Amino acid sequence: MAEYADSNLLQDIEDMLDVGAVGLYEFVWTLRSERPGTSIDQLRDQAARVLRHLLDTRDIEPILQVWPHSDPVGTFDPMNLGLNAWDDPVLNQPYPALILAKRHTHP
Repeated sequence: MAEYADSNLLQDIEDMLDVGAVGLYEFVWTLRSERPGTSIDQLRDQAARVLRHLLDTRDIEPILQVWPHSDPVGTFDPMNLGLNAWDDPVLNQPYPALILAKRHTHP
């Protein structure tokens, strides 16, 4: 079941990444909508598995954004996350997000 649930979350996050930045809190939001009543610890564990998979398989950049703006203000270490990394963003405070890495082309 975890593999199936992970693949659903993975597809949802990949779809969102194709459009723009995805806050780590959105992993938990997406899981909550699919699995209401699941403990926050289980949701974080599943979100972390999907994050690791994305880091291993996709060209993504970990960034910090400040709610409600979308411009990156820094980076974070996705392999050293605290429990609050998955929390909802707070007004005017940085929160961790992912974006697809920019591909540089030469004219």
